[in-house]
Amino acid sequence: MQTSNPLYTADELCTIIATILHGADNAERRRNEADLTTALQQPPNVGHLVTILCGTPDGTPPTAPAGVRQMAAVLLRKRIFSLWRVLTTEQQHQLRHLLLQRLGDEPTRPVRFAIAHVVTRLAKADANRGGDGWPELQHAIRAAAHDTRVEMRELAMVLLYSFGEVFAEENALSGLAAESVVRGLGDSETVVQAAAVKAAMVLLPTLHEHPAVRNAFLAHLVPTCIGLLESGAATEAKVPLCVSVLDLFEQLFDDLPVKKYGALVQDVAQALMRLMANPQHHPRVRENCGTALGQLATLKPKFVAAPALLEPLVQVCLGLMSEDNTISISDQGSGGVDDEDLDDSDDDVDMLHVTSACMVGCQLLSALATTVPSKAFTAVLLPYISRVTDAPASVDARTRKATMIALACLAEGHASYLRRRVGYVLTVTHGFLCDADPAPREAAAFALSSFCGHLQPEILLHHEKLLPMVVPLLEDTSDLVRRRVAQALDTLCENLQENLDRYVPTLLPAVMAAIPISSLETQCRLCGVLSSMGMAHSAAFASRGPELLEVLRQPFGLKTPETMALRAQATETVGVIGSAMGRAAFAEYYPFFMQEVVANLQTRHAAVREQSFGFLANMCELFREDFAPYLNDSIHCALETITEDRAVYKNKHPLASDGSGDALAAFAAWKDNGGDDDESDEDGGDDAEEIHLRVRTADVEEKSSAVYCVGVFADVMMGQLGEAQTAACWEALTGLDSHYYPNIRSNALIALAKLAKASAGLPAKAMQARSRAAIVAGRTGAADSSGSLVQDVLPLSVRDRIDELLNLLLRTIEEEDAENEVVGAACEAVSIVMDYFGTQCTIDGPDAVMRDVVQLLRGTMPCQRRGNELDDDECSEDDGADNMSYEQYQQLRQQRGDSTSADRAHYLQGKDPFFRRADEAAEAQASAIMAAMAQHQQNGDAAAPPSSQLPSAAALPPWYRLVAPEMVKHGVHLPEDHDGVILDAAAEMLESVAKAYGALLQPYMPYLVPLLAMHADVGTRPPEGLVTAVGTLATVLQAYGSVDANGDGAASPASEQLLAPFVEAAAQLSFSVMAGSDESTARANSAYLLRILVEGCPSFFTQQPAVVPQCFQALWSVVGNEEDEIPEAVDNAVSATCSFVRCLPLPLLPIAQVIPPLMAHLPMKIDKAENPNAVRTLCYLLGNDHAASTAAVSSWLPSVVGAVANVLAAATVEDADKQRLVQQGASVFAQAHPQAWRQQQQGLSDGQRAVLQAWQL
Repeated sequence: MQTSNPLYTADELCTIIATILHGADNAERRRNEADLTTALQQPPNVGHLVTILCGTPDGTPPTAPAGVRQMAAVLLRKRIFSLWRVLTTEQQHQLRHLLLQRLGDEPTRPVRFAIAHVVTRLAKADANRGGDGWPELQHAIRAAAHDTRVEMRELAMVLLYSFGEVFAEENALSGLAAESVVRGLGDSETVVQAAAVKAAMVLLPTLHEHPAVRNAFLAHLVPTCIGLLESGAATEAKVPLCVSVLDLFEQLFDDLPVKKYGALVQDVAQALMRLMANPQHHPRVRENCGTALGQLATLKPKFVAAPALLEPLVQVCLGLMSEDNTISISDQGSGGVDDEDLDDSDDDVDMLHVTSACMVGCQLLSALATTVPSKAFTAVLLPYISRVTDAPASVDARTRKATMIALACLAEGHASYLRRRVGYVLTVTHGFLCDADPAPREAAAFALSSFCGHLQPEILLHHEKLLPMVVPLLEDTSDLVRRRVAQALDTLCENLQENLDRYVPTLLPAVMAAIPISSLETQCRLCGVLSSMGMAHSAAFASRGPELLEVLRQPFGLKTPETMALRAQATETVGVIGSAMGRAAFAEYYPFFMQEVVANLQTRHAAVREQSFGFLANMCELFREDFAPYLNDSIHCALETITEDRAVYKNKHPLASDGSGDALAAFAAWKDNGGDDDESDEDGGDDAEEIHLRVRTADVEEKSSAVYCVGVFADVMMGQLGEAQTAACWEALTGLDSHYYPNIRSNALIALAKLAKASAGLPAKAMQARSRAAIVAGRTGAADSSGSLVQDVLPLSVRDRIDELLNLLLRTIEEEDAENEVVGAACEAVSIVMDYFGTQCTIDGPDAVMRDVVQLLRGTMPCQRRGNELDDDECSEDDGADNMSYEQYQQLRQQRGDSTSADRAHYLQGKDPFFRRADEAAEAQASAIMAAMAQHQQNGDAAAPPSSQLPSAAALPPWYRLVAPEMVKHGVHLPEDHDGVILDAAAEMLESVAKAYGALLQPYMPYLVPLLAMHADVGTRPPEGLVTAVGTLATVLQAYGSVDANGDGAASPASEQLLAPFVEAAAQLSFSVMAGSDESTARANSAYLLRILVEGCPSFFTQQPAVVPQCFQALWSVVGNEEDEIPEAVDNAVSATCSFVRCLPLPLLPIAQVIPPLMAHLPMKIDKAENPNAVRTLCYLLGNDHAASTAAVSSWLPSVVGAVANVLAAATVEDADKQRLVQQGASVFAQAHPQAWRQQQQGLSDGQRAVLQAWQL
């Protein structure tokens, strides 16, 4: 009778394994896998694996095939701990002897490697039970390293690699390993050198506790590896070795602090620059050198910014960019055909990919531009650019091409520098667009697309110069030039908005004429231009929609691989054109194109499917409730794409390599489900796994588009989505929390926020009304019994989703490894739920959210600490202490927020020392809760204390009660350049919280205002930082004080009381920015800040009248310099002046000097939202309290009447505002003072008088 765990002979186990590896019957294979899993729970069966692998102790060699022996080694590795525990001392000695002997005798390389990992895990098992360190193994490694046989020397390196991996930082062989690896690196055989490099990579972390060995090892390692690169960089066969060495150098760049190893890091960087600069070296080596140097710039930007490194780096980049005529690697492709035919099983597919020299240089220069501080980078790059732009004829065409690309990189990394020099940029670009050689023309068009994307809004003001400069190049003889021109027009048209209308009659025919003469890829770009024109909401473009749709029917019939990219782009373009045309005009085309999109989604072409999801999103937004018949199928298709994993996973661990694909597949599929939990507990590295995944970009972008599409469905359909669909989408999207692709994670977080809104199902205004009512109830003492700030008015299912989502978002923001893009998306998602749910988002108050906001503003969130070399700086925090007295040293430590030992420990744990006391209180409460739970379990239910005696989560005080506001500026870490991704998103999140909670933010304001002031310091912060900080401060103060920028009433006493503590500091900040910054947007925000202050707290200005002239001087420094300012800045300054006139007593103002020039600037130039404030001011001035009642009226009344006529004539002023001006201002004055009104009209132009007559004035 067979037992539940039968014992097998070695031959029987061998047969089972062979069946698993080679059996054709899947059912039989699965039965054998189950039998094997059960069998290996018995130690005697595990012992038979030794026989299969090594033979018998009497010297009989193994007879099993190599594949079976390899799998036996894998299985033995998994069960070695359980076997070791049951062996006697003699048996343990015999097992070690057998494995070492077989390791030397095994002829098959993959099996030999598998045995090596068994040996190292056996060494770990022995060490865990106090073994003698297995001196025979150490002797064997040393002997193998000196062996004359190549395979033995390689085996020595593989054993050292395995030791480093299995023992991790406990490796006791550090001295032997370092010596042997150095010897392996100097070996004459490439396979030994490659294995030695891998061994070095795992050895380095184990040497942290052995500084002497580490320093000696590095002293040999670095020059040896540089020598390997220099000798092998031009040899095809040695490229993989060189790539491994460069991976090692990337690891060194990450591990080595520059304060101690700066000279060594610099030597490596200079060697890599030499390798990159040599055109004789293999392209893959040059590319990876650039990647490593880019990683160095990302990790240690301050170190790279030193002229000794930065200048040669820029020179190398420009040299590479001048080597050929290419712009980017996509020049040769047409639409991802290679992706479709990619053989994922090819381990060397990356070696077949060759990046052009120009692209390598461009990628590195772009990395430098986006990481190195602006001052250092521009100081090095600009002289090179100027030498070419000053005398372009003195250099060759490729150098001119490289110069334009360099200028594009500068725009990408340091846009604020070029935004103030847009005129120069366009002059240079125009010159290169007219170049006789196509390469500089193409580069100029490529750069122009970068300028249009990064130099906004300033560059858009030059549209009258831009479009005539670019459109004629659609007829260029070079297809590549036309393609780049289309790319530039794509970016430009998308942002021109209403200014595009006048260009449609010339631009649209030029685009349509270029399509038939262009390649497929350029046709895709031209369709992209049509999409951007549609996004600009141009009426002229929308009127041409029907004829465009007839043309775009054709690509939907394309089916060949090389044409599918055009079909994909046509799908997107049709959706955008439909949105531009409007629901009624597109309705007749809707069924046809929906049918075609259904056919698209039945294909497996990722790009076509990606754009089809975009089309569905557009149609949902356009047809809304009429999209309902397609909703379920669309969601089903999107969820299928979201949950499908098309990545190909490959184990590239050195010990998993072999020549038998079938065997590896079987090893990967076989899972040991044995019940021995001690295996994983004792193991320092169980499986020989180094999993690499290969995924097509198109597949990832399709999934990202599907996620975005679900978010649009939720946002538009809201309650119509239904609970079942909402739950299905929620489950799928939360499953993407740990997805490897940042864009997918980002889209998923935002889509989840929209799903949370859909689960509530209420219109936004209704939810906001509920939120406000809940605040009122909470503030009047009618809050619920839980003591929350507001009442919970949400259904339980919605509350659960909100709580789950907010926890996910805050956890993402606080994650150490979260990418900046994902953190920014998490902040945006918080803003979405805050804007919709208001105070219902966090009924206990915004304490957790505000903590993250404060930490982000302090620059101490884990995602902000990467690449700023803070850890290097920490080691020198007490530099100079030897020269201080004890009192001075204590004062220094008191002033530094992170200088105490406790704070330093907190910092090293990845936390902000500013919140240390709050964290300690939370930890103490958690410990108390755990102790109470343990006591409850000991006492039993009957003896359990009442719940009132247990620690409560609500009892934990908010962090602002434990942290002093005056400490908020201590220990702040702000990067030299503005981190737009994170800080801008954090600022938007803060604005949303402020709008939701208003005056309830009072406890947090003493922390927020000083931090925002630090970010708005004109002397230390970059222009982009000023824009964000001043704008956010204005919005927060407006929401906090409930300042209604569109209201007529005077400021309330409550508003004045709330704002009073911050008005003076905010006003001085505004003066500082307007006087010290040439960033026009920052000056615009400063003007708006002054407007909020005077509307919210006018008493400050009446009590300190000396400040008023300063305000006018600051505001009119903007208005009087309108030639150099963006129109929005002028409009904001004019509107702020209006508020000063309207909110302060007229005797306090220099009326004669202010009002006439103010009236000359009404209405606003661009910002229509400021026109209502202008109308209110005109009504105020024409009211009975002021008009014709003083002797000073005659000096400013004519300008007011003229402004009335101009406002009534302006097309940019809404009709409702015009009606208000007539009824509450002009008519009131005309009826009260008819003679004065008629008299003032005499000085108007005929056109102005005609306008007044038309309004019966």
